[in-house]
Amino acid sequence: MILNKYSITSNDTKLYKHLDRLQLLQQGIASPILLVVSPTNQCNLNCDYCCFSERDKSLSLDYDYLKDSLIQFKNLGIKSVELSGGGQPTLYKHINELIDFVYDDLKLDLGMNTNAISFKLILQPVI
Repeated sequence: MILNKYSITSNDTKLYKHLDRLQLLQQGIASPILLVVSPTNQCNLNCDYCCFSERDKSLSLDYDYLKDSLIQFKNLGIKSVELSGGGQPTLYKHINELIDFVYDDLKLDLGMNTNAISFKLILQPVI
């Protein structure tokens, strides 16, 4: 694919879905759309190429603090949360409560960057 000055990347395309935010930005008002959260530094791998390999793997966010922060960002207008970070989000002690809180209570879209090795730790609803 050859890009030129008229090309639109996926990020540009996403911006068209949030023209209200673009108008606010033009008025000097910043209103976030997506919040990326790193709930824990714990990881079940030790990859040579990992840019977080020297991290303190004992660090995790306090759940009550995280919930309060998410409420504040919801009030600022975020539409989605992405769980990611220097560790494996599925290893976060409160991952199930966090997923329920973001999706069910805050009614936000939710994404996750994961190596999927520990998916079994996430409770699956019985259908």
